[in-house]
Amino acid sequence: MAIDKIPISKFSLMTRLSQKALRLYDQKGILVPHEKNGLTGYRYYNVSQIETGLKIKSLSMLGFSLDQIAEFLNSIKRKDDKKIQLLIQKRIEEIRKEKQRLAINEDFLLKDKGVFEMTIGKPTIKEIPEMRVLSIRKVGAFDPTIGELIGKICATISHPENEKNITVTGPVMSFCYDKDYKETENDIECAIPISGQVTVVDPEMEVKIFPSCKVLSYIHKGSYQKLHEAYAFLLKYMQENNLEISGPNRELYFNDPSEASEEDLKTEIQIPIKE
Repeated sequence: MAIDKIPISKFSLMTRLSQKALRLYDQKGILVPHEKNGLTGYRYYNVSQIETGLKIKSLSMLGFSLDQIAEFLNSIKRKDDKKIQLLIQKRIEEIRKEKQRLAINEDFLLKDKGVFEMTIGKPTIKEIPEMRVLSIRKVGAFDPTIGELIGKICATISHPENEKNITVTGPVMSFCYDKDYKETENDIECAIPISGQVTVVDPEMEVKIFPSCKVLSYIHKGSYQKLHEAYAFLLKYMQENNLEISGPNRELYFNDPSEASEEDLKTEIQIPIKE
């Protein structure tokens, strides 16, 4: 074996990177073989690329994405220490958030042994009157985006110019305009019903009117992590009763998760239906 012409199989053993991964890194331009056979497409690497392969392996084990790995390697090549530190710090923050999420899941499973047992009441159909709301809309990851938007609305309501003029007439609510759940690109709107004169301090926020509608309503009590069970039940109920969805579902939050325990959280799910 020539030292400057290492076959992909041998290079894979040296770097502990699978051949499938090496082909992907080639496609992404992260680790391009030193040479390719024009007829067979077989890939060959050289000794200088072993160090790069080992760095990729380490970064991958630390959870860096392909884009982040490419950016990391380019920063090393440019000797951009500031950028390298920013990438490391960003990954540390991602790990901390993941640890928090896993801790919440662990606590949830330890507390609720009957996590897969559903205790669902009977849904009701009701008329929702027209309402005037303070609203803001954004695309993003579901839970953090809802938290961010609700925070902005509450900040506007408590603003000195609004505090004495606005009356909140209903619970905070969220709408999802997508047909299915996405990890990061959910189209979300949050709103609070209000009356009184409003000074909008955030250019992304608006005062608008939600028209009246008929909805299938269900009150869910307990963790937000069990809301999917309620939705599954409601969709089955709609199918059995020949009901059709006529608009985006909404969730109404009757208490603050920072003040109430998970088992005491109260959420109303409203699914607009056709007449």
